[in-house]
Amino acid sequence: MSNPTFKQSEELTEKVDRADFLNRAYEGGDKYRDGEFLERHKREDKTDFNTRLDLSSYANFTAPVIDAYISFLYRDKPDRQIDDIDEDIINDIDRNGNSLDEFSRHVARTSSIESTVAVIVDKPKSEAGTRQQEIEAGIRPYASMYKIDQWIDAKWRIEDGKYILDKFSVLEGIEDDVSIIKVWMPDAWERWEQEGSKKAELKESGVNPLGEVPTVFVNNKCPRASNKLACGISDIADIADLNRRIYNLDSFIMEITQNTAFPMLEMPDSIGRAASDDSDVEVGTSNTLPIDPENPGAKHRWVEPEHSSLDRLEVLRQSAKMDIESIAKLGSSEGTSTRTESGVALELRFQQLNALLSEKAETMESAEMEIVRLIAKWNGDEFTGDIVYPRKFGIRDLSADIDTAIKAKGVVPSKTFESEQAMRFVNRILKDADKETINKIKEELESTPVGTDANGLDALNSDQKVI
Repeated sequence: MSNPTFKQSEELTEKVDRADFLNRAYEGGDKYRDGEFLERHKREDKTDFNTRLDLSSYANFTAPVIDAYISFLYRDKPDRQIDDIDEDIINDIDRNGNSLDEFSRHVARTSSIESTVAVIVDKPKSEAGTRQQEIEAGIRPYASMYKIDQWIDAKWRIEDGKYILDKFSVLEGIEDDVSIIKVWMPDAWERWEQEGSKKAELKESGVNPLGEVPTVFVNNKCPRASNKLACGISDIADIADLNRRIYNLDSFIMEITQNTAFPMLEMPDSIGRAASDDSDVEVGTSNTLPIDPENPGAKHRWVEPEHSSLDRLEVLRQSAKMDIESIAKLGSSEGTSTRTESGVALELRFQQLNALLSEKAETMESAEMEIVRLIAKWNGDEFTGDIVYPRKFGIRDLSADIDTAIKAKGVVPSKTFESEQAMRFVNRILKDADKETINKIKEELESTPVGTDANGLDALNSDQKVI
């Protein structure tokens, strides 16, 4: 069998290009400016375009959206019952000093931006005879994240209706223009080196004792078990396109403003030549417009260029920004909003955001479970723990919740109702309180009759006046 030449498929290459755009949209700054997303007018020369490019500024609406999603997703830590896994591994899961929590945040953020990532759980080759010898030598499983631009090829097989990954090839790195490629199969692995488009050379191979390809695909808004590479959907797919429109509109507005902010002086030509249809006249804010000196009615005057298109461009910009706010479901991207939403609209927006975050939580929960399962399997163990991500992400103002509870007090004369309401606020306000304090508060609530305060006084009648 001849040596292969590793090359991404055309479909995957297109996804890589899209992922690069989304990454640049998220990072902004010079990386976005260097992405060539500024449109050049067909009558604009290269010098003028480069000047406009240097003056362009990118109002980043994508990063706040992604950062807000991840912030809400990890506002409360997942409940991880993972005592089966060595603590050293959990505290440094990728051998680069990142804990499982930090690694998961990075995976969640990257998949939200690019739409999908792959996590491979590997273990260094070992000559150690026992588990203890491996621990002493620092040989243990670790997880690595691979972005779409590192994927090369994958093959699945269907077994009893289930998609099973049969082969996965990834680019581990590039050294001196030589690509280092690792190929995983259920029973073996291979490491190849390929220079440019030349034939690859097999450099190393070994046995895969797991009996499965140790890869976890984290697909945003897409099932994890799928036979389609990079099937996820980015959270900023539409927002990034609208942001590019705003980027160009801002540049056009700036260009028009610069060229129409100052009027031009119209005066007789300094050498007595009148302007004519065939004369070569440059028009701009730094030029003068010659008038016919033989015209007795000719006078010096300032001519202000028209800039009526500014209003239209601003309307387009505000429209794109409002579309971004609507897609993001987070209200105004700049922290303030001029629109007043009804209670129903607010509730719908909260529910939509909660549903989106719940889906993310389910995806990351499943991914973490698979990662720790593979870690345990590399050590010859079976993972018996559990990982549970929060499913509710209320973003209401706490004071509004308290106000609602106060209004409900007395309307629902139920001890259970009031105790549950009170414990909700206790858990939200006293997040850092120890378990003993929480239990004591709970006991006090359960022992207080309905309609009385903590001192046993009749709360309903305490404000009544004697007539």
